[in-house]
Amino acid sequence: MKTPLLSLFVLFTFQTFINAQNWAPVGAKWTYTYTKFWSPEISYNIVESVGDTTINGKSCRILRSEKEACDMPWEDGNQVDFYMYDENDTVYYYNPDLNDFTILYDFNAQVGDEWITEMPQSQFNVADVPVFVRVDSVGIVAAAGMDLKIWHVTYYVNGGGFQNQYKSAIVEKWGDLQSFFTIRLI
Repeated sequence: MKTPLLSLFVLFTFQTFINAQNWAPVGAKWTYTYTKFWSPEISYNIVESVGDTTINGKSCRILRSEKEACDMPWEDGNQVDFYMYDENDTVYYYNPDLNDFTILYDFNAQVGDEWITEMPQSQFNVADVPVFVRVDSVGIVAAAGMDLKIWHVTYYVNGGGFQNQYKSAIVEKWGDLQSFFTIRLI
C-alpha cells in the first residue's frame, strides 16, 4: 500500500515540477528598452528568471527586473521580483492586490480569442482597470533555430478614465516583444 501511494506522490510532485519548468527557465533573460519616468533617458531593462518559489500552492518562477519602470511591477528600490507559472500553455502572473494569479499569455489562443490581464492597482494608483487582449492573427516565426508560433494581438482598456489600445506580438516561449507586461496602455 505504501509503494503505490509513494509512487503517486512522486509522480504528482514530478509533474508539478515539470509544469513549473516550461516557462522562464532559471537563467533566462529578456531585454526591453527602458524610458525613465518623465525623462529623455532611454536605456535597457533586463528581466531574469532567478529561482523558484511557491505561492498559493503553485510552483512559480521568480523573475527579477533590473529597474523599476512603467511596464514592470515595482516596489521601493530599483530591483523588483515578480512571480509567474505556466499551466496548459498559459502563463499566469501573480497579482499581489488580488492575492491570486491572472493570465498574462495564452499560448493556446486562436484568432478572435480574448483574455483579460489584471495588473496591480498599487502599481499605478488607478482604479481597477482590466487589460483586454484580443488575438488578431496567428503565424509562425523562425527564431533561434526554432519555428515558434507568433500571436499578433491588440491590447485595449476602456474604463476607469482610461481608453487606449495598441498592437503588439507575443512569441511562444518568449512573451510579448514590446513589454513584459501590458502597462503601456495606461
